[in-house]
Amino acid sequence: MTPLEMRFAQPGDLPTLQILGGEDVVWDHMEVLEGSPVWFRVAETLLAEWDTLRHPEKAAKLITEALRRTNSAAAVDDVLDQVCDHFGYLQRADSSLASLALDRSRQHDSPLVAELAGMFLEAAMRLTLAGVGSRYGVLARLVDRDAVSAPAAYSRRVVRLLGIAYEHWRDTDLLEALRGFLGTAVHGDASYELAMCHISDAFNASERPELMRSFACAHGHLRAAIEGDEDRPDASAYLAAIEAVLAFEAGRTDVLSNASKKLRRHITEHTMWLTRARNRWADGRYDMEAAWYDLSIDLEEASFFLDQPLTVWPTRTVQHILAVYTAHRGRADWTREGKCPRTPISHRSTNRRRFRSSGWAAAAPSRHVGRAFA
Repeated sequence: MTPLEMRFAQPGDLPTLQILGGEDVVWDHMEVLEGSPVWFRVAETLLAEWDTLRHPEKAAKLITEALRRTNSAAAVDDVLDQVCDHFGYLQRADSSLASLALDRSRQHDSPLVAELAGMFLEAAMRLTLAGVGSRYGVLARLVDRDAVSAPAAYSRRVVRLLGIAYEHWRDTDLLEALRGFLGTAVHGDASYELAMCHISDAFNASERPELMRSFACAHGHLRAAIEGDEDRPDASAYLAAIEAVLAFEAGRTDVLSNASKKLRRHITEHTMWLTRARNRWADGRYDMEAAWYDLSIDLEEASFFLDQPLTVWPTRTVQHILAVYTAHRGRADWTREGKCPRTPISHRSTNRRRFRSSGWAAAAPSRHVGRAFA
């Protein structure tokens, strides 16, 4: 190990470029650092001081090449998470990172290689959602049948990405690919993601029967996810959410009350479970849970006043219904200029019109609170 590598290997805070003698010291040792066991410390230093670099293109090259050569899963996971959100780095290396991510996701025959492949495929997906790289390249990797027999470290990530991809692009091939994982080692995850797909379908339903069928399918898959893995507060939360809505639709106040309590308990449990482990790029999923939380409270309160004369439209409940809908139909996008809080996906405006006429927010009789599915 060279003296420079030993400086980076020292425990504690990252060394600054000024302490090291300036950025030129790093450029003089680029080849060594790209394959060094401390490459991730070098990458973190460069990313932290990016705005002060005189040669950011060299920093981008070093980090990209190090990602190409490394086999350290822990380091890759951390650095990929940083570079996929780092505007300065992406300005210099977005296309090369997207190509690298797809290339490294192709091999997944052994557990270690599979774990790395899953991380790189997730990075490719993140970049694609931000408008970088080939969407069709990512889709091809997701529907590859070899993924079903791959180690769980890879197939589990594929399953989760299939669910997210369907919510954005609604390609039926993605659903078929998800069904291929049922009965495998990742059965629970596949069932959960299929449920999320059917919930997404519900919010695109043009007719009430179609909406109810989608909720029924989601309900069945959520039960299967919980049966496959009892430690699924996320699946339990959505199961309770659907049960709350169906109970409200059926006028079952007692069931609605119990389902709402379960929903709030499971969301709290899921939030605590995710402490320090949330994926910022998947914040839309957490927005959905928060929106369902608010809506369940509204439905429980409204259930006690059904069929009683009212002189005003219950606007808060409608707003929360729309919040649930919006959470399922939007995403957070990262651009070179910054983050757009919520960006509509391509079909959202069309389906909002469907949503208004499908029964979700049908106009209530002027003197009574109408049921959400009336």
